[in-house]
Amino acid sequence: MRALPFALLSACWSAWLLLIGLVCLVCGAAVAAAPPVTLARADAGLHGARVPPNLLLNLSFTHAAAAAAHGGEYAPQREYLGYFHARMCYSYPYRSKDGAMLPDLRVATAYFSVLKPADAQHGCGGDSFSGNFLNWASASMLDIARYALTGGDRVIDEVRKTVLQRAYLPDAGSPIDFYAHPVFFPRKVLQAGVSAATPFALAQLAIVSCRNRLLFGDASLPPGGNCDAPGAAATHGVFLARVRVCDADEGPLRDDLCLAYGKNYKPAGAVQRHGGRVRVGVFGHLNGVSASAGPVYGGVLRAPLSHVGRQRWTAPDFMPQDNPGAEWNPATGVYAYQTVYQAADQAGGPGGGVTAYINGLGRSNAAHPGAYASAAPLAELLYESLRYLQGRQASATVPPATAPPAIDEGLPVVTAWSDPQTASCQRHIVVSLGDAGMAGDRYVPGNVPVVPTSPGDRARAPDGFASPPFDAMAWTHAVGSLESGGTPGNPAPRPELAALELLADGAGGASYHAAGLAYWSHVQALRPGGKNDGLAKVEHYAGDLRQGGPAGESAATPAATLLLLTAKYGGFLDTNGDANPYKSATGGALEEWSIDGRWPAHYLPGSDPAALIAGLRAAFAAADKGSLSVTLTGPALMALASGTEEAYWFQTQLRLADGSMTLSRSGFAVGADGVLLPGKPWWCVGGQEQPAPDGPPAALRPVYTLDAKGALMPLAWARLDAEQRSAFDGGDGKGEARLTYLLGQRTHEAGQPGGFLRRRSGSLGAAPHGNLLYVGAPGLGMPGAGYGVHRQALLQRRKMLYLGANDGLLHAFDARTGGELFAYLPQALLHAVPAAASTHYSPGPLLDGAAATAEVLASGHWKTVLVSGMGGGAQGVFALDITDPARFAQEGALWEFTDRDDRLMGNIRAPPAFARINMGGKEGAPAYRDFAIVASGYNNYVDDGKDTTAPASAAAIFLLALDKAPGTPWMLGSNYFRLKVPVSSGGDGGHDADAGAEVIPQALGPPAVVPGGDGALAYMYAGDLQGNIWRLDMAGGPPWKEGQGRKLVFVARDAQGRRQPVTQQLNVAYAPGGGYLLLFGTGKLVEAADTWPSAFLSQSFYAVHDDVRETSPTRSRADLEQRSLGEVAGGVRVDGAELRYTGSDAMRGWYLDFLNTAQTGERSINSPVLAAGRVLFNTVLPGRDPCAKPATRLYVLDVLSGFAADGAGVVQAGEQTGRLFDGLARAPPLALELTSTVGAATAAGRAEGRKELAVLQPGFPGGASGAGLKVVSAPLPARRLSWREVANWRELHEAAKKK
Repeated sequence: MRALPFALLSACWSAWLLLIGLVCLVCGAAVAAAPPVTLARADAGLHGARVPPNLLLNLSFTHAAAAAAHGGEYAPQREYLGYFHARMCYSYPYRSKDGAMLPDLRVATAYFSVLKPADAQHGCGGDSFSGNFLNWASASMLDIARYALTGGDRVIDEVRKTVLQRAYLPDAGSPIDFYAHPVFFPRKVLQAGVSAATPFALAQLAIVSCRNRLLFGDASLPPGGNCDAPGAAATHGVFLARVRVCDADEGPLRDDLCLAYGKNYKPAGAVQRHGGRVRVGVFGHLNGVSASAGPVYGGVLRAPLSHVGRQRWTAPDFMPQDNPGAEWNPATGVYAYQTVYQAADQAGGPGGGVTAYINGLGRSNAAHPGAYASAAPLAELLYESLRYLQGRQASATVPPATAPPAIDEGLPVVTAWSDPQTASCQRHIVVSLGDAGMAGDRYVPGNVPVVPTSPGDRARAPDGFASPPFDAMAWTHAVGSLESGGTPGNPAPRPELAALELLADGAGGASYHAAGLAYWSHVQALRPGGKNDGLAKVEHYAGDLRQGGPAGESAATPAATLLLLTAKYGGFLDTNGDANPYKSATGGALEEWSIDGRWPAHYLPGSDPAALIAGLRAAFAAADKGSLSVTLTGPALMALASGTEEAYWFQTQLRLADGSMTLSRSGFAVGADGVLLPGKPWWCVGGQEQPAPDGPPAALRPVYTLDAKGALMPLAWARLDAEQRSAFDGGDGKGEARLTYLLGQRTHEAGQPGGFLRRRSGSLGAAPHGNLLYVGAPGLGMPGAGYGVHRQALLQRRKMLYLGANDGLLHAFDARTGGELFAYLPQALLHAVPAAASTHYSPGPLLDGAAATAEVLASGHWKTVLVSGMGGGAQGVFALDITDPARFAQEGALWEFTDRDDRLMGNIRAPPAFARINMGGKEGAPAYRDFAIVASGYNNYVDDGKDTTAPASAAAIFLLALDKAPGTPWMLGSNYFRLKVPVSSGGDGGHDADAGAEVIPQALGPPAVVPGGDGALAYMYAGDLQGNIWRLDMAGGPPWKEGQGRKLVFVARDAQGRRQPVTQQLNVAYAPGGGYLLLFGTGKLVEAADTWPSAFLSQSFYAVHDDVRETSPTRSRADLEQRSLGEVAGGVRVDGAELRYTGSDAMRGWYLDFLNTAQTGERSINSPVLAAGRVLFNTVLPGRDPCAKPATRLYVLDVLSGFAADGAGVVQAGEQTGRLFDGLARAPPLALELTSTVGAATAAGRAEGRKELAVLQPGFPGGASGAGLKVVSAPLPARRLSWREVANWRELHEAAKKK
């Protein structure tokens, strides 16, 4: 359970101090004019997160890329991918010519259009064409790539009308004539079911493709003819291979292709959907060079790396701004250039760009359509693209080759290169696609000709630009050594690959140097002076556009093609920095390079169009959402052994690139010096739960949700109503597969046979903002009748670990074994989670709120409850009964509370609090009721289209009854209470003179709850983004009148008078002379805007004395004693004047301003912790330099004085604290008690003792390397005075657990 520091009493500055520690919820609300708080990203403040990544497409294409995408016989039960909607039927216009009705061939009107839905077998009843059949008959490999990248090649591109065209096929005037070509685009025959797939009444139908045409003929007639005179091949017509897509009817139903632009839709691929912050560029070959010209070297830059969408992020500050170079209209989706298939002499203008090259390839020159590169030297193209990323110019032209032209087949060639790297920490992603035309690519640095030499196989000296020099033979040999087993680790070596640098792949004899280049650039620094610091240098993806897959492929072991090895050695996760994909930190031989043990994770197989599309989309999504460090430390939880509880250390590792996470448990100990000593691993989950297509399916996790009546039900297809099924179905009839995907099934993921859903590296979603909750036996000493019986019954309860994640589920694990017992899907998220199965999905928030647990008394019965915010996925919280994990299916449902129940509810990220409230019984007798307490959260004022938007200037704290019966409606003033708090910048009246305050997001921070003498709630304190600290007097009990008992206690402003945001929960201590001491820091790090230079303002930490008198004025920093910081080796020195809380010279507390915030961005975002008379808090320093490595500073100060202590625990001015650590802390520090000593009693019966604490940072990279601090307390009262505990039911319970 959530371990909260209990109240304690210490002697310092001749006053007794009682400390109360509590945790709750970050929340907020704002006036209507305030901008929303963007919760979509989890990388704010991370190393390099501000710098947009580079994604370079290396399109090593020849005419072979236009080859047929689908081979074999047509199987109507199978779904074929392409521009046509496979589940629709299409019509085509005819026109009269010479008295006969013939298919229309006019460019403006000749295209297929949706007519009606197809049947379950994709049939159309004989009056139209099956879209599924047309995809099988007409789609080319290049169309599949375009579908993934740009949404397809548009030949008509208007606001309300879009027509796509199949790749243009070369014919008799080209080196290769595709007309009925037996290899590239063979004559296809529909052997049966012609009348179901087409409007033709034939026994068998022959289909021939040429140019942009589709020819239908009687298959019983002999083949022959050509595209101009097809003869019998076109007895049933010549059609243009074009289709209208994404109109007003299809757009809403075809989300895999169509993207909304206002009320209209456009076909969109990964470039449009995920381009966002990603800078995209293209390398290709020269397409106008004749095959007779001899060997052609390398590749050329066709579109430089740049932002292609609505916005751009430029150095040095990388703040978003409008992009004048956008390639499409952000309002309509229409491409900005007029046309790309124009004559060569007209192409110098608007024909350039990423989308123009991808879509225009093969038809960019109207005078010479069907022009593709005659050869594809992939390794040379890859080398040139890496030179480009190094900031160099292209290799010098070597005769007899000539310099490339400025225009090649109607599209630009960029010959003068600008350095594409805009910051030293910029990520580079290279996606290389090749086809069957790969050949003659050995002329790269370090090459030694193979005997006998082939054309173009010439010697070339190693490239010494960066150290060590690049030597193709050496690096390709290194790949071969790893593959063959020469270098240890490979569990399935291939001895035939030992001399990989001498081998050739495919009919064209392409070398394997591309794999060597990818390996070198993935593990070595690209530029001189670069560091080999474990961060990937270039991330490679690679794919084969070869229909049917690589030769020799088997179900168990795919052939080691050069592109497969390029993906494997250029894309593995080198988490341990040893440059060996077979040796991982955990010892698994597959963990770093493969998801399923067969394909490399970054390989894009053209033999499986669904996997190719999914892989290209994943590459863009990972580029956008990934981080410089491939894996990040996520939430963690640790505790020393106590009583029957063993020590535990639960850790998570996040991969933001694909939104996955692993969770592990290990032992640990703490040394005498406070250093963390890692122990033996126990278990790890969330990794490679491999699909088993040939064996029994893995057991699916039991998942539960609420039904329409609020009762718990298993998440099973048969239990869903029609509306719920439609959320999973998506109009394609595959809703049940999406549901089982959520349950953990892997067999429908792309890359598996017939797979079509997003491929995951594990079936556990990431939890960048969540927390881990450990629940064992209930603790001792809770007040209330029957608690002892409740506790006794649960002493042997299964020890559990709970974690909410961005797969939308709250997961429940057996803490000892790691087995997942069950999971819960909040009903409010049910319509959002199916999107995570889409290959379009870009990892974002689903269930990224934190949770808390408590033992509560509800309707006369003791229960263990869990309450969690839903985070960015939905606006609300939910509560579960986790008293007995074995009976969760029968008893687990309590309630959900969302913006549909109260419009003031927003997105809740931090954990709720619990409190017991005296509701007032008969004749003044106490009547207690237990509540969960949350604030209104972020963005309740943002219009979410549900008519649940809060009015302007509305924020509140909610008290949610834990005894509400499942299924009963929420009623204000009965089972929940709402206490409104002003959100405007100023006092109770909401008036403030701050200019521009209305445009700042406004949010109320998580409330701290303070109990009274009977343990019932007395006060709540909360801060907001305007620096206001509010107190709410709760002692009177309900009903609470609007505004009654609400007091503005303090306003946090820096030395220049600027308001300082408070996003954390305050901690509260009893102050000398009465009242409370409020401890909190200022700062915000929630969204990308918090790392912009304008957000690097002065931030502070405060200790504010509230005397709880209504007549006291609102305080400011002028009422506090300043603590000044000075930099010293290893931390900061704390100085200042003596502070008194009573007397004529009394001050109202103390404060300190963090150092050099304009450069470091230092701020306090995690709540402080109180232990042994100290306040422990960390700050984060993201750094103004976009490539600065973020750091965390750990402060340990005396609560009352604000000074640090020396090694013996003596508090005084001039001592040092504030040690710096690498990394970004996402949680408060943790204090673990090492020793406790008590001295001899005096004659008065008083004794003093000391405590030694180890201060650690759970979930912090430094924790794994043994970082920690030892803290010695000041003299504390002991023995007869002991620690006086406040009668707070929650605090007593947490304290009792530790005894």
